[in-house]
Amino acid sequence: MCPRSFVLVLLSLWFSLCHSRKPDIPELLPTQFTATITIISHLLPPETSYPPPRTEMLVHYDWMNKRVRADILAGRDANRTYIRRYDEKYEVMLRQPGPSIPEHCVYSALRERMPNPEFPWNHDFEYDGTQTVEGQLCDCWIEKHMDRSLVTYCQTSEGGIPVRVAESIRSDTETVLAMTYVFSNFSHGEPQIGRAS
Repeated sequence: MCPRSFVLVLLSLWFSLCHSRKPDIPELLPTQFTATITIISHLLPPETSYPPPRTEMLVHYDWMNKRVRADILAGRDANRTYIRRYDEKYEVMLRQPGPSIPEHCVYSALRERMPNPEFPWNHDFEYDGTQTVEGQLCDCWIEKHMDRSLVTYCQTSEGGIPVRVAESIRSDTETVLAMTYVFSNFSHGEPQIGRAS
């Protein structure tokens, strides 16, 4: 084997070893899942009542069949359910009845296409290694936007389940955590979304 071929083989082996330690950032979120997503605004004081700094929702996401449902469990729109049926071109908001609150339902036409299940960023993530996030071993990536914001995405090392997305704002002197999206009770597969009637 000539020295040049040997160097190429060594470089190829080194390159594959380096990349085997860095999982690829997923291009897409799972196309069908159910999960509780907690959204936390770190820029609002925790005691703020409006807008609330924390929202929790149970999301049933089905990109394959073009439908999504969000049951708001806590936060500004608590006790409301939003259903978007892209397959049938309508959306509906249901407000659950409560003391002195009547049941309420609003239908409207849905004229847009369902967005692809992908991150709304540029996919310029850099692998940041493994971390324990929400009690789970995760692979994490960082993406910088125009030197002023920072997005960190973490998914479980086994199974690739989304665990947390955090957005930070950077200045010349500091980085401030702005928003966190925490995924819990995650399950793959076709969710039961149902029809609004």
